[in-house]
Amino acid sequence: MEKMYIKMKDENLTPEQVAELDNYFNNIFAKMRSYKDEYGCYTNGTFETFGAIYWFLSKLDWFMDNVNIWLWIKQSNGKCVIENILEDKHVQNGFVLMHIRFNKTKLKYADTTADKILQKYNDYCTKHNIYRPQEDVFVATGEHALATIGNIMFDLGDSDFFLYVVDSWYWDIDGDYEDLLDGTLSIRKEDETLPEWFMHSNQTEVFQLQEAGAY
Repeated sequence: MEKMYIKMKDENLTPEQVAELDNYFNNIFAKMRSYKDEYGCYTNGTFETFGAIYWFLSKLDWFMDNVNIWLWIKQSNGKCVIENILEDKHVQNGFVLMHIRFNKTKLKYADTTADKILQKYNDYCTKHNIYRPQEDVFVATGEHALATIGNIMFDLGDSDFFLYVVDSWYWDIDGDYEDLLDGTLSIRKEDETLPEWFMHSNQTEVFQLQEAGAY
């Protein structure tokens, strides 16, 4: 199942105009039996159905001139792949996307979820116009995009528990990919700020972190 996320430049639009655009997109996707999930992503899509929508919308000048974020979220070999469609269409003004992929086994052992770990950023994201196409994806645009998502990045990088339960963590800055997990771990190892248990697979330590309220 594939997903698509669309965010228009609606800062100067009235609530009525925003609702009208929302209904317009809902109708287009409904024709392909796609609907919005709790994060505002159109889901239940396939390569063929979303391909048709992509072709249609990309031909509309008013849409291409006013779309702010347009993502195609795909599953490839069991992994989530996020394509920034606008990267191939025109230069975006300060596009930053951060994606986190958690280790489901470790989350299960720790009796927690990605949503529980990341929920503390909900109010911050709302305040700073950071969009969440799904629980583990953060997207921002504009001149302050890097700074606003960067604050979350630095906070996560200080958490031993977070670094332990993620399999991949990266961000895309205007088309430039950076592996945040590898970079953060390299710095923490060099500074010798990682706990001794970190590189071991002993799940007891996860429970100890959980009981200590480390996340």
